[in-house]
Amino acid sequence: MSKKFTLSMAIFATFFSLFAGTQSASATTAPEFPASEQLNAFGYYKADDTQYAVLPHYGQVPAVIEPVTGGVTVTPEDRTELASPSASELTNAGADSATGTTWALYRDCSLWSIDADGTVASFDLQTKLSATDAYDCFAFMIRDDSTAVVFGNIDLGSGATKSVFELDLTDVSLISGSIKTVNFYIGGMATDPTTGDIWVSVVWADGDSGIYKYDMASGIDMASHIATTDLWGMAFDSTGTLWATDWGNRSGGLDCANYSCLSYLIPTAADALNTFGTVGEMKDSAGKSFVSSGIWISQKESTVVDSEKGETLADTGASDSRGLYALFAALLIASGLLMMNRSRQKARK
Repeated sequence: MSKKFTLSMAIFATFFSLFAGTQSASATTAPEFPASEQLNAFGYYKADDTQYAVLPHYGQVPAVIEPVTGGVTVTPEDRTELASPSASELTNAGADSATGTTWALYRDCSLWSIDADGTVASFDLQTKLSATDAYDCFAFMIRDDSTAVVFGNIDLGSGATKSVFELDLTDVSLISGSIKTVNFYIGGMATDPTTGDIWVSVVWADGDSGIYKYDMASGIDMASHIATTDLWGMAFDSTGTLWATDWGNRSGGLDCANYSCLSYLIPTAADALNTFGTVGEMKDSAGKSFVSSGIWISQKESTVVDSEKGETLADTGASDSRGLYALFAALLIASGLLMMNRSRQKARK
């Protein structure tokens, strides 16, 4: 075997190793979703399209979403569906990790709960607020102390105002003095666990649409604006990536054919808008579009590892074949060096 061929093999092996590693690392443009976490949703199939009218009402279908592909597992075995009225439209959802209760908010300002044992209850927030009218309840964020923050149009007797208010979820009661007026429709709300900052999405506001930092005392921080499309369900993973259901905007932005996309954003990045992207429509295993405005993130149940069988590999988002590529390349390099050494020895003789 010639020295040139041997050297070529070594160079090829080195290039192959680097190329394989690069391809595996850049196989997806979406941020890596933490392997220990799970993206949950409540959603529906569009009722006005007979192809997707699997169920007769909105917002009753629980699901788990695969963040990389937008693939949806509909009604997992441990989830309870909600038999909500056909006139109701789900706008948001979440889970209280302290109690194990799942909550779903509807546009008519009804709030539904599903306890850990599957018991379902519904609450009329208009009554809880002692309001003459309540509608367009959109944003919904559950905090660690079993309280929640909600956005809605609230009429306390002098006309409806866009308002944010707080609830004690232990008895679904209004927290006294918590109703505050805001100037925009707020579609979603979530807390970044890496900074403690609350972010809200302003929707139906054309040039003002996007996400903003929000302070419970002073309201929307207009200087923090990141111009995105209209985001509704919002949830941060533990790394600080924001995941959201995306319905485009009235100016002709991202629109998943009248369905909802799954989008992502890292608000703390130096160029946050440059991190904004989408994995596309959320679809079930049959390829049918699953519509959702309500998502939240939970911890997966820990998996017991059999020590006799060895530890399982961590899910890094890269292909498991990456290690095989590297091993193959190393063998090629070693073979090439061995051939070169033998050629040199023959030359000396």
